[in-house]
Amino acid sequence: MSKKQVLVLFSIIFLSSFHFAYADIVISEIMYNPAGTDTNREWVELHNNGTETVNVLSGHASTDWRFDDGSTSLHYINDSLEIPADGYAIITNDKNTFNIEYPNVSLVADTSMTLDNSGNVKIWDGSDPRVLIASYSYSSAQGADNDGNSLQLNGSWCAALPTPGLANVSCDAGGNQNTGGDTNGNNTGGDTSGGNTSGGGSGSTPEKTTTKPKIPEIITIKTKITARNNSFINIPINFKGETSFSNSQNIFSGRYLWNFGDGDSREMLVTNNEKFTHTYFYPGDYTVILEHYPNFFADTPDAIDKINIKIALTAVTISAVGDEKDFFIELTNNSDLDADISAWSISNGIRNFYFPKNTIIPVKKKMKISSRITGFTVDDKSNLKLLSPTNEVVFDYNALPAVKPIIKTVSQTTNNIVKTIENKVDDSLNKNDFQIIDADLSASAINSNESYGVWGLVFWLVLVSGAILSIWILRRRMSSAGVKSAGDDFELIDE
Repeated sequence: MSKKQVLVLFSIIFLSSFHFAYADIVISEIMYNPAGTDTNREWVELHNNGTETVNVLSGHASTDWRFDDGSTSLHYINDSLEIPADGYAIITNDKNTFNIEYPNVSLVADTSMTLDNSGNVKIWDGSDPRVLIASYSYSSAQGADNDGNSLQLNGSWCAALPTPGLANVSCDAGGNQNTGGDTNGNNTGGDTSGGNTSGGGSGSTPEKTTTKPKIPEIITIKTKITARNNSFINIPINFKGETSFSNSQNIFSGRYLWNFGDGDSREMLVTNNEKFTHTYFYPGDYTVILEHYPNFFADTPDAIDKINIKIALTAVTISAVGDEKDFFIELTNNSDLDADISAWSISNGIRNFYFPKNTIIPVKKKMKISSRITGFTVDDKSNLKLLSPTNEVVFDYNALPAVKPIIKTVSQTTNNIVKTIENKVDDSLNKNDFQIIDADLSASAINSNESYGVWGLVFWLVLVSGAILSIWILRRRMSSAGVKSAGDDFELIDE
């Protein structure tokens, strides 16, 4: 064999290896008529069924790949795509718009694309002449016609919710996938008509059996809210939304619309199901609704979930503390709800002790925390505060009202006023009259021990003022009637 023949044979084998790799590329999903406007929102998914990475050559060179949407010319593929084994890539007419709707798909390339509601899409390589890599003929009769679904290949073709960049849903609807010269989507295999098989020497004919057609699996979509169903005012609540197909395959595309039932809402893209927080400022019962939309432009949700959340006044207090022998901190839940104090803290003004996750105080119950856990001592007693996860003061132990000292002060003040009046009363007054006044005041003073606060003080001031006024009027009347006081019986004589 000459060197020329060897070179030709090597070239044929070398080029054939590329075509074998290209044969692993199939068209696996088509969005030909999305819900709402079609502008910049049509796309085609390629799937690498092989075990090696396939490089989709992009650009305007004659050796680069081309996309064919059935129009009069082939279209450039403007971005290089290296599709890994069992990987997916998207070809679309607007990469930016696609990334808004499906932010988690990494392999996306721009091209010129106008998909009819029935047509044939093809991928050509850069050979001369070009070799057809993959093609598929589709029709609106298969579904996915302006209803939010796409046409998908998974053993057969069917209409289902879009899964760009992911494995397609399982379905048993009919359809055709071509990866060779036949571009019409027809079955090019052998005899598919079937027939009867006669037996051996007996010549008997086997019984004819009928097989029930398999009912296709109906794929649905569902969304779920994860959050606590009760909490307190001014305490952030963690929320999380999850959306999946009925076959438990998670969906990371589309958008969420949250309504928290308190006048606030939130719209967000579905990415990796990250948690976020929302805070209620007033007690009450709230209904939280989550809607999932298949894309950024859809007006109708494809899945809805809702939960009810009860919000109560914050009623967790520092109810007691220990002494220097055994310093503990006691918390009491005075509310009608279990109190989840995860991430709450107790502060002494310098450092904080944080409660771990899933710390819950049941309804009307108490919790004692040892100083061996918190690290606090009796010296911290006057500075203790209970803080929320956002460091807002829930309870200040040092701000407890001192009720008993106030009562004592009022009583002492009243008694001092009575004694002052008693000392200043003239000895010439009839003792019985004074005793009546004294008895009234004493009785009132005794009763003052049962009164407290500012209103008690005001009451006694009014009562004492009335007593002073009565004494003054009595003295005036005695003076005008000629009654002498004790001082009038004596006269100073200068010798």
